[in-house]
Amino acid sequence: MLSRMRWSSVALACAAWLTGACDGGCGSKRSEFETMQTITLVGGAIELHEADLKRLPPDTTAAFAGTRWEGLTIPDNTTNEGNECLLVALRRPGLRTPLDQLPGNPFGNTDKDAWSRAPYERGTADAQEILDAYGNPIAYITAARYAQPVRIARGDGKTVEVRAVKRYGGTFYNPKTFQLISLGRDGRQDEGERLDDIENFTRDPE
Repeated sequence: MLSRMRWSSVALACAAWLTGACDGGCGSKRSEFETMQTITLVGGAIELHEADLKRLPPDTTAAFAGTRWEGLTIPDNTTNEGNECLLVALRRPGLRTPLDQLPGNPFGNTDKDAWSRAPYERGTADAQEILDAYGNPIAYITAARYAQPVRIARGDGKTVEVRAVKRYGGTFYNPKTFQLISLGRDGRQDEGERLDDIENFTRDPE
């Protein structure tokens, strides 16, 4: 989980930005803080889903088997699959989650794709993702798929690979649950030491 000290420092930077007390750089701190909020709230929503339905939200369309969305696909989709499946699951009618509390209405469709049918009776087929404050989809990877990279279509149209993060000892963070990963301001995944990625775990110091 996010460290209390780091959360507090970013919160103070954002407060300074909001009051005009910053001379520069506070816009990036605001984006960082909003992304941390999104990661935290989405992580909480996933836990509520698991508590209610006794399973994690799917991160592939194949994992829709046995659910109300069985057979739902995105034709020729190669990017953002985990995030798109996650958002469908978290919008399930009757499931109470904090999605309405996410800062800045962070939803988009960076890869411009569509579901084979509308997931909900009154919804659209637009295959949206949950975005970070930098306009990029947040990677959602469940433990069952940690060994496989996922492909993210960024807001600028470029595609990057994201991998579940390991400790220096070789084991994965959150080994039995899931990882949420924002690529941060630079839109690239950090290797080794955390630089600007924002995640639902705290990396070990080098």
